[in-house]
Amino acid sequence: MTVDWSGHALPKATVQLAKQPLIDKAIMPSYDEDGERMGWLKGNNNWNTICHSSIIIASLTIAEKDYELVAKTISRALNEMTSRVRLKRTLQTAFTQKALPIGSTARITA
Repeated sequence: MTVDWSGHALPKATVQLAKQPLIDKAIMPSYDEDGERMGWLKGNNNWNTICHSSIIIASLTIAEKDYELVAKTISRALNEMTSRVRLKRTLQTAFTQKALPIGSTARITA
C-alpha cells in the first residue's frame, strides 16, 4: 500500500523495484498449494482471511503490471474467504483469546 500511496513521489524505477517482489514473493508463491505452510489457502480459521486479504492488497498494488494475474488472484481470494463454512469458522475463531497476538493488551469480556 505504501507504494500505491507514495509512488507518485518516487522515481518510476523505484516503484517498479518495489512492486516486483509483491509478484515474486507473495502472489506467485500463493499458487503453490502443496507448498510448506500453505494451509491458509483453504483453511477454516482467521488466517484464511488475513492472508487472502494481504494477497488482495498486493494484487491491487501491481494491477497495471499483470491484470490477468490480479483478476485471477482476487477472484480466488474472495471465493475462498466468503465460503459460508469458512466465514462462520473465521468469525468463531477470530475473537478468541488464542487468536490474540502475543503481548496483546486486548481483553475479552463476556
